[in-house]
Amino acid sequence: LPGVKYTDECYYTQLIAISILGNGFTSRLFKEIREERGLAYTVNASDDSFKNFSCICGYAGLDEFHLEEVKELIIDEIEQMCLEGISESELKMHKEINKGLLLLGNESSSSHTSLYEDNFLMETEETMEDIINAIDEVTLEDVNKYCSEFFDIDKLAWSFVVPKD
Repeated sequence: LPGVKYTDECYYTQLIAISILGNGFTSRLFKEIREERGLAYTVNASDDSFKNFSCICGYAGLDEFHLEEVKELIIDEIEQMCLEGISESELKMHKEINKGLLLLGNESSSSHTSLYEDNFLMETEETMEDIINAIDEVTLEDVNKYCSEFFDIDKLAWSFVVPKD
């Protein structure tokens, strides 16, 4: 799906929305497809956001016989987020998860270098504190509005890699 650029004011809203949808063990897609139904051994969603381009990407590793069912479950979860929105508890949990991952990832000197590299490439001057504050400022209304505007089923592009017969 198309997303918002890294420099867009709602980038961190996108980060939280994608986290809730499919990033990690607490995401909707992981819980529904992997834990509840056992249809995939992995499922994930993330963004590739740059200064002038962004897309929301996802993947699932599964048996090809479950392909259509998993595809429908992905569509269902996206539609549910758009129509019903997310809960306050989901928002709070995924904000804390993302801040925690950010802080844990900041333990090494290479991650400090990565922040400076990102700032250079994106022509920004964000500090770790700026990022934490931006995540904290994301509201329930922000995420629900983002989902209804950007999680457009008609813009989904699919690609499948299956074994050759």
